Amino acid sequence: MSTKTTKKRPHTKSRNKKNIKKTKNPLIPFLFIFLFALLASTASYFLLFKNSSNKNINEASAKIESKIKKTQELTKDNIISSVKNDDKLPKYQFEEITKEFNVDYETHPKVEHNDDKKEEQLKEKTNIEKKVFPDKEIVTKTEKVYENKQKELENTLLSSKPKLAIIIDDITTSYQIKKAKEIGYTVNLAFLPPTKVHPNSANIAQDVENHMIHLPLEASPNFTSQEKDVLNTRDSYEIIEKRIKHLRELYPKVIYTNNHTGSVFTENDNAMDNLYKALKKYNFIFVDSRTSPNSVAKKYAEKYAMPFYVRNTFIDNNKDKTYIKNQLLKAVTLAKKNGFAIAIGHPYKETFEVLKNSQEILEEIQTVFVHQL
Repeated sequence: MSTKTTKKRPHTKSRNKKNIKKTKNPLIPFLFIFLFALLASTASYFLLFKNSSNKNINEASAKIESKIKKTQELTKDNIISSVKNDDKLPKYQFEEITKEFNVDYETHPKVEHNDDKKEEQLKEKTNIEKKVFPDKEIVTKTEKVYENKQKELENTLLSSKPKLAIIIDDITTSYQIKKAKEIGYTVNLAFLPPTKVHPNSANIAQDVENHMIHLPLEASPNFTSQEKDVLNTRDSYEIIEKRIKHLRELYPKVIYTNNHTGSVFTENDNAMDNLYKALKKYNFIFVDSRTSPNSVAKKYAEKYAMPFYVRNTFIDNNKDKTYIKNQLLKAVTLAKKNGFAIAIGHPYKETFEVLKNSQEILEEIQTVFVHQL
């Protein structure tokens, strides 16, 4: 009987464990590499997206800034040179050069106010208010009494001093308005009607108290810088009336208008007749800048029963500060002599400086708006 030798089988279980260990070891690094690559690519994607977004934002901002800059440049091109550059401008950038600019008038025609008509209009207005707002009078009675006393006091103080109306012609920019406000007392600002050169002159005028229109009228043939839409002696009444109507639309609050240039126009009977007729139709009052000694403005103010105003002196035909101050003194003297006077200046740097620093000259008179004369 033969005996079989039995070989011991190796432990399969333990061998399998070893094999598993051997197969697991190389996969782990690959897994780490894969995860790292995944994280890196994700991070790169977000970084690129962020950079791209920033780039788009920067490009958009650059475009907006470029547009703003272009708009500002266009605005600067459209707006007339400000007072800052007055030294570089010709002496008479706007006004006409005539000998009349050097003439001062010591007498001033009496201003003809139709007080009775004003009183009737005021009563009519009060009656309308009572009909529409029956309780208004009761509610505001105390306030009105106080306001009336204040006005009476103000009028008393005003009437006790001679009056001087200082008109600054050729206003077209916000900078000029700012400089005028810095003067520290009442001045009348006369705005040139808008053109392509100064398109905003009507808009910026609306917030200026008691502003005026500086109306371009025909100058002598020697004057070559006439404004656009200037009224000429050859214009028919229809043309003049249409122009005045348009000015009323542009300047709904204005009462007074004075002439810009106009040495030829203001001498012409037919032209001034047509002008006064249109001015009365649209409730304007004319202030004669007296650019001609032969102006017929007073004649047609009387014909149309309108108040007549005329300037006494120009204060800055010479930009020298001493000259301007002496002219201002002359205007004050005329106001004291006649009870009131009208002085006309321009938005020059020197004029603003002299007016701002001449408070002591004006102590014995009252600077007023034209309607307070």
